[in-house]
Amino acid sequence: EYTGIAESYINTFGIRAVFKISDFSLRGEIAKQNGKYEVSGNKISGLGGYAFAGYTFKNCPLTPNLEIGYVYLSGDKTDTTKDEGFNPLFSRAPQWNELLIYTLIPETSAKGGPIPGYWTNMKALITKLKLNPVKDLGITLSYQHFWADEKTSITTGTYKDMFSNNGKNRGDLWAVIGNYKFNKNLDGMLQIEYFEPGNFYSDKTKSATFIRWQLQYRL
Repeated sequence: EYTGIAESYINTFGIRAVFKISDFSLRGEIAKQNGKYEVSGNKISGLGGYAFAGYTFKNCPLTPNLEIGYVYLSGDKTDTTKDEGFNPLFSRAPQWNELLIYTLIPETSAKGGPIPGYWTNMKALITKLKLNPVKDLGITLSYQHFWADEKTSITTGTYKDMFSNNGKNRGDLWAVIGNYKFNKNLDGMLQIEYFEPGNFYSDKTKSATFIRWQLQYRL
């Protein structure tokens, strides 16, 4: 007998603000979530947001732009019947980097399947420095430190040895991205990221490197 598919519902209420005056910019967003996951029966109570401040030094060589920000995405508490983990909804894709999204899969596959980029249970301090050494060349340097909002309690399954279930320090990530426009039709990109895990993960985990390069031709 077909009984139908259990339907979950998530309500998200948020506000976004952008402020810019001269060479200074400020942007931020905050969202509150409620609803219910029908499969688990847990009510939803998530919170997420970010705030970034940036400044462009137009009179300096290389025209540097410095941006510093903080990100908060709530994690699910293990001692409550609610699910406090923030649900990224449609933003399950690379955001601040491309390396860390793959480490999130073991934490979130039970919710939305093995989808890279399910951003949740996270606090992050992010700094970015953008430079323009020559015309048509842009370089972005970034340092990102990550924490978990809540500890894990994963003791079984394929990835049980990945987490310490004790610490909240996810670790440090350094990234450099170079973009160059050869002409109006051809551009290229080189991206290198290095992640050093913290005590959120077990002492068996190792550092990781992500390298990506591409050439793009447009008609």
